[in-house]
Amino acid sequence: MPKPPYHFTSSGTRRRPCRVLVVDPDDETRDDLVVLLAADGHQVNAASRGIEFHRRLFEMMRAPGGALVPSVLVAVLRDPDGTIDRLCRFCVEEWKTPLVVLTEATADALARADSLGAMAVCTTGEADEVRAAVAAAAFEARQRTG
Repeated sequence: MPKPPYHFTSSGTRRRPCRVLVVDPDDETRDDLVVLLAADGHQVNAASRGIEFHRRLFEMMRAPGGALVPSVLVAVLRDPDGTIDRLCRFCVEEWKTPLVVLTEATADALARADSLGAMAVCTTGEADEVRAAVAAAAFEARQRTG
């Protein structure tokens, strides 16, 4: 299977795109993340709440050969949501999907991210921080799948 071409970001950084699923209950932040990651060439899907996250995963798994299963999961952790937490853990544990978490830099929020198996935690929400974390997660996903 041919590898996707590299895309150059606005900062000139070279990145190979991957399939990203963004989960965030806040419409504006979720839309901003989708635009940011799509500008880097990623194929981005989004979900707002746990039930929509579940539906998106189900749709992706039904694709022939699981071809649409996300390579990277980006979750913005706001209020506690058991469904989102369980689905993140499922993706990390069962599919070995790298998880990037955006959250506050509080002890409770960081402990929650750790309990989900987050590969990277972004606490500033700055575009460069998110891009770097997703690039590292995409690299990890490529290493896992060859």
